[in-house]
Amino acid sequence: MANELNDKQAALERIKQKAKTIKLDIGKASIKEKDDLQQIKGIGPFCEEKLNALGIFTFRQIANFKDENIDPIGEAIEFPAGRIRGDEWVKQARIITGLETDGKGEIIERIKKGASKIDFKRIGSAKFADRIDLQEINGIGPFCEEKLNAAGIYKFEQIANFSDKDIDIIGEVIEFPAGRIRTDEWVKQARIITGLEKEGKKEVFARIQSNSSKVNFKRIGKATEKDKQDLKEIYGVGPYVEEKLNVMGVYTFKQIAQFSDDDIDTVAEVIEFPAARIRNEKWIRQARIKSGLEKETKEDVIQRMRFKSKGIDFSVIGYAGKDRDDLKEIKGIGPFIEEKLHALGIYTFEQVGKFNSDIEERVNIAIEFFRGRVKRDQWSKQAKVLHKNKVKNAKKEGK
Repeated sequence: MANELNDKQAALERIKQKAKTIKLDIGKASIKEKDDLQQIKGIGPFCEEKLNALGIFTFRQIANFKDENIDPIGEAIEFPAGRIRGDEWVKQARIITGLETDGKGEIIERIKKGASKIDFKRIGSAKFADRIDLQEINGIGPFCEEKLNAAGIYKFEQIANFSDKDIDIIGEVIEFPAGRIRTDEWVKQARIITGLEKEGKKEVFARIQSNSSKVNFKRIGKATEKDKQDLKEIYGVGPYVEEKLNVMGVYTFKQIAQFSDDDIDTVAEVIEFPAARIRNEKWIRQARIKSGLEKETKEDVIQRMRFKSKGIDFSVIGYAGKDRDDLKEIKGIGPFIEEKLHALGIYTFEQVGKFNSDIEERVNIAIEFFRGRVKRDQWSKQAKVLHKNKVKNAKKEGK
């Protein structure tokens, strides 16, 4: 065991030395921006450590790999370049970061077909309308959540019912390592969140209370239960995360608004939540707007739309891929509404044409539009005609 540890440390030290000389035009990142690279199929715990030692911490960096980068990176991290290509790390990273949606549709369709292998009679069935933020479970990232949803898994209660056999089947269906599901203890976390494992929840909260002394309350300010605000108004904070923040002593937007970069790391450690999510979801910026310390900008609105995209069922309307239509041709859609739709992931007439009444309502709410306007302006009907004309014209032109 000691020899294995020494070998591991020696390998990481070798890679750190190589990092000083290797030149890669993939963008720089620090450990504070670290993504869970193990969400990429083919990257295990030690491989992730080696990538970090080379200075690769984010999906965006991997998404920026060019083919000529792969061989020197493989050599530097002492990992087969053929595996990086074969497991399609770059494509996976581009899908996760939203830079590529072509491949995402294929993966989602594959998962939907494979979902028939899952024993829903035992774990329970659910539909899109029942969906909750599965990312409250540590180890489930945005794309992993999408894949679970595509497999018909929308609720903590379903994950709480996974048997050991289910884990293997679900790992296969969503193309995710079953070992990660076990080591990240998805089932235990889901049982704690749903209240099925009360002692486990007490243990988590006791740990948080014990570690809350690490938080700099002199700087962020103190608050009590009577000051409590609905922290779930911050996108990224779900019911369980809010509970953990409250147990730690954070009850108000103003406290979160005062977080420094170091506070983010401390708070993440105490509430046992990824620091990268706090940064990526811009909790501080959202809290500063909520507490009136800063004014909302157009970019803040667009960012909010990106979060709200989780409420849209893309298994019904499909992914746009590289296709782009001028949505402003639809009566009722102006330039800013079009930007909001793009932020949601809606780019084409075909997608809008597939809106059902539920999606119409969800889109209406997501883009913060006048109630019922999407339905009244008949976006879906208009889009179907525009898409039909587009296809007809393309055939004429021989495309």
